[in-house]
Amino acid sequence: MKSFTPTEVAWIVKLLDDEAKRLEITMTAGEATSMEQAIAAHMLENYQSIKGRLTEVVERKDKRMAIKY
Repeated sequence: MKSFTPTEVAWIVKLLDDEAKRLEITMTAGEATSMEQAIAAHMLENYQSIKGRLTEVVERKDKRMAIKY
């Protein structure tokens, strides 16, 4: 388990946002195979779920957050 500060969590959320945008492009790209689009959709769903939970931590202004990985 690792502990993160709100600043670190906010940075992780930004990275997830950037990756989500890339995945959305992959999903809508005409040259992507259906498998690539399905994987991108699944990853995007996971990223959005994680981002939502991490955003709550930043909004609550918790001192630190422990994350299992």
